Amino acid sequence: MKFRFEMINQAGACVMTTVSTMMLGRRVPSAARMKYFEEIGVGDTTVFGEHTFTAEEIKRFAAQFDPQPFHLDEAAAARSHFGALCASAGTPS
Repeated sequence: MKFRFEMINQAGACVMTTVSTMMLGRRVPSAARMKYFEEIGVGDTTVFGEHTFTAEEIKRFAAQFDPQPFHLDEAAAARSHFGALCASAGTPS
């Protein structure tokens, strides 16, 4: 499956888009199940929740998994093309 993720800022503007390929196992039907692949239409959206990352969370994650200046140092991040501290898209292995 290919998923398209969009990061929306507080002004409602899309500030990042990523497309990911994922493989999922089959589900066993249950009373409160998610939709099966064939039940999902192009353009359907599902909101799973939201989280605002604090500067401390961004720095803590980056220090361990993605130690680039725009993730760790607010002054360096302000000089980057992001213009501010940026959460890493890296994932722990």
